[in-house]
Amino acid sequence: MPEHPASPAPLRVGVIGLGRMGLLHARGYAAAGAEVVAGADPSPAARAAFAEATGARSYPSTAAMLEAEGPAAVSVASPPFAHLDDVRRAVALGLHVLCEKPLAPSTAAALEIVELARQTPSVFMVAFFNRFLEPVAWTLRRLADPALDVGAVRSIDICFNPGPQPQRPWQADRAVSGGGPILNNLIHAVDLVRQICVDDPVVDAVAYTRTDPRVSREVEADGYGLLRTAAGTVVRLESCALAARRRFSLRIECERAAFDVSWNPPGATLSRPGRQPEAAPVSTTDPLARIDAGVAAFVSAACGVPPTGLPTHDDAWAATQLVDLLYRSSVAFPAPLPHGG
Repeated sequence: MPEHPASPAPLRVGVIGLGRMGLLHARGYAAAGAEVVAGADPSPAARAAFAEATGARSYPSTAAMLEAEGPAAVSVASPPFAHLDDVRRAVALGLHVLCEKPLAPSTAAALEIVELARQTPSVFMVAFFNRFLEPVAWTLRRLADPALDVGAVRSIDICFNPGPQPQRPWQADRAVSGGGPILNNLIHAVDLVRQICVDDPVVDAVAYTRTDPRVSREVEADGYGLLRTAAGTVVRLESCALAARRRFSLRIECERAAFDVSWNPPGATLSRPGRQPEAAPVSTTDPLARIDAGVAAFVSAACGVPPTGLPTHDDAWAATQLVDLLYRSSVAFPAPLPHGG
């Protein structure tokens, strides 16, 4: 009888940084059929939680994990200040890298990471997982469909309000995180703006920020941004760490149509004059499924499947530059703002 070719061995992955995002990456790898062989984190509590969730070994340092386990790919889910060193180690070994956003706490460090990534033939993906939310992906496809004829994009409104909860401790220290809601949340929004306004660069930007001692005296609690593209599209961005209610939404107004997208629960609607609204097909109500989908895309690319729409280091660098532009043009509010959410 003819022999069947052996199935390829699953991708061996190490996870660097075992906090909430590291555990979500590990979940995504398991769902994608990859093998999470180990994790690395200086926190004993984080290592214990990872071991309980995955059954994999854990190490107190990235170097120890890479040397002992020899994975083919890594997720870099450590705080942003550690990304450069973690990426440098992984790239030096020729590993595939999935790096969390923001790429780094400064544009200078982000550019170093981009230059490292450009030098490796391996896959380097940035965790702009919001591209993989089903309604967002559907909206981007419909928006780009010439047969739909929605006309030029006139305005974009994006709100990323995590709800009435303080930032995590590492986010409150600018030396560690580089920023608050603008860098940590609105960088996702900026990436989506670049996907919507293809070949239409941002020409003007201004940000409005406010600090709150309940979050940090150094890092903004609220961030609002205004962008204008070369074609005249107006973009409004909002992210408030202490918003009264959780809200993640996107509205795109075009000449002849409007798209409304929500994250919780996931959904999207296309509205056109004189027509019934068209709703996006959604297979899950779990907004975190976008992480599973993004990790699965990374696994496929690392296993040799040509990637489609994979967020690259160049995407992260462009988004980081726009965020830096927002910071450099920012104006501080002198008084508290209402958290309407």
